[in-house]
Amino acid sequence: GFFTSHQKRRVEYFKDRRVVQQFVGECPTDYPFVRDLKKPVTIGAHMSGDDFINNHFQQSEAMYHAGEVFQEVAAEYAKLSGREYP
Repeated sequence: GFFTSHQKRRVEYFKDRRVVQQFVGECPTDYPFVRDLKKPVTIGAHMSGDDFINNHFQQSEAMYHAGEVFQEVAAEYAKLSGREYP
């Protein structure tokens, strides 16, 4: 088995699923889904060297900008849930 120190922590959840759904938003429909068996997509396909480097550069840029967005989303979540994750 696998044991972690947080297995014994109490789980807190929202009593009203609609509150969570309102925070998360509707599921986007403007791109193919992995779960749509009639329209299969490839995830994690092989990339050549140039594409691989470009992809990692874009991921890096996105991560640097994510810190700015996190502060806004974290404040909104704290207001909604009463919980903060600094």
